[in-house]
This record gives sequence, C-alpha cells and structure tokens, in this order.
Amino acid sequence: MLTAGTVSVRVSAIAEPVALSDLVKASEEDIEWLYGEKPLQAIMRTWLALGPAMVVITRGPWGAWATRPRQSSAPADEFF
Repeated sequence: MLTAGTVSVRVSAIAEPVALSDLVKASEEDIEWLYGEKPLQAIMRTWLALGPAMVVITRGPWGAWATRPRQSSAPADEFF
C-alpha cells in the first residue's frame, strides 16, 4: 500500500536523475510504483519541466507515449 510519505520519498529520489537526463524512459508500471494513480500525462509534464528533451512511457501491448517540451504527448511511433 502506498502512503503519502512513501510516494514523496520516491518522487524526491527520482527528480535529480530525471533533471540530469536528456531522454527519460519509464514503464507504466514504474510510474504506478512511483506515483500511485497520478495520470501519466501529468507525470510526463512534470518530468519535462525538470529538463529532459523527451519523456517516453512504455505501456506494454498498448505501445508507448512520448512527449517533448512545448508538445502534447502522442504515441511514440509518431516521433520516429
């Protein structure tokens, strides 16, 4: 069970590596473990604000979502 304290510790631990990265990739399961039920697009916007050039979230059989600064998220295959 996630508690507010657990989530805040995990979120704090991930902020620095995200800020130092050009490309951040995480799975939907990783995001759920880190943030609980927070919407994926909100996490992607939060991470982009820290500095990466692109954030990619893989979603198993549903493909992947990618986003860049000043762009809404879209299926990753639209970027490549």
